[in-house]
Amino acid sequence: MAKPNVFRTCDTALIWPRMPSAGDASILVMDIQLSQSQSYDAERLQALQLNQLSGLIDHAFATVPFYRDRLTSVCTASEATNLTTGLTIDMWRQIPILKRDEVVKAGAKLQSTAVPSSFDPITGASTSGTTGDPVTIKKSSVDQLFFHANRLRAHRWTGVEFSKPMANITVLNAHTKKLADQNKAVPWAAGHVSGPMYYCDTNRPVDDKIDWLLKTKVAYLMTSPSSLRDLITRSKARNISFETLSHIICTGEPLSGDTRALCDEEWSLPVWDIYSTQEAGIIAAQCPDHEHLHTMAESLMVEVLDNNDTPCQPGQTGRVVVTPLQNFVMPLIRYEIGDQTEVGEAVCSCGRGLPVIKHIQRVTPS
Repeated sequence: MAKPNVFRTCDTALIWPRMPSAGDASILVMDIQLSQSQSYDAERLQALQLNQLSGLIDHAFATVPFYRDRLTSVCTASEATNLTTGLTIDMWRQIPILKRDEVVKAGAKLQSTAVPSSFDPITGASTSGTTGDPVTIKKSSVDQLFFHANRLRAHRWTGVEFSKPMANITVLNAHTKKLADQNKAVPWAAGHVSGPMYYCDTNRPVDDKIDWLLKTKVAYLMTSPSSLRDLITRSKARNISFETLSHIICTGEPLSGDTRALCDEEWSLPVWDIYSTQEAGIIAAQCPDHEHLHTMAESLMVEVLDNNDTPCQPGQTGRVVVTPLQNFVMPLIRYEIGDQTEVGEAVCSCGRGLPVIKHIQRVTPS
């Protein structure tokens, strides 16, 4: 029988009832709210999104030079004020799509001149720039909170046991590089007592990654789909199997059906998909009952649009346009991220009301 998930406590003396740290408490409170809102129907979710977007637009119009110009170009100043107080979906769709090259060109003009103090500290992130100039994004502690809460929800949906160890083969930052160099691990389930997470640089040779993975003896592997394909192909050539692995979690890139099938054929392991980008964080996560994904509607407005900027219907494929609802540092309003996806069924049999997308394809790597 799986062990129950246990909250972390801020002091080893406070073991019952357990008392989380301030940071963990925020994530756990958010986790409770997400467990409730994920069952809302589409109409209720959209109404809540538009209410949050009203505040974001108000802030952007008042403090972000780029959006003052952009909203005024759509309507008069008085009409722009109406966008912030009685936003409807039709009004929302009048706002122009934000392109990647516009973000690069705008630079600091996309950043707020008056970020609320509750959003500190502010951090930066950049896309890879595989095609064209990289995009530099500014985010806050609030964005990090939603990232951790959404990833926690995604982990719950996979059915993994928090007590087991996980390996993360990824692009390393300064902190995770230090952990990898020292072979140190950190807990991987936000707010909970969990097993260790070991990090490995995805840029290492594939044979090195295989040897490292054999040595760590983890139950779960988190990595990109391209890295997973390399690991499967090379381990087959070397006639190597990973006896302790039970789940694969893919993130950072769209997961193709071919990669999922390859993992099933060669490793006989399930693959769980988390769709994310540097600009928007976690956009969607795989449904517990199906291979399609549910968008994280509490933290992003996700639109799928055809070439005429008209919303696609179930079964149609279009461009992915996202708006992070809580980025008051550098708002990305109706940002086209360079991917395409198919709109899924309006209602999922799992009982979650979060919108469904599937068959994601990257057109412009980010």
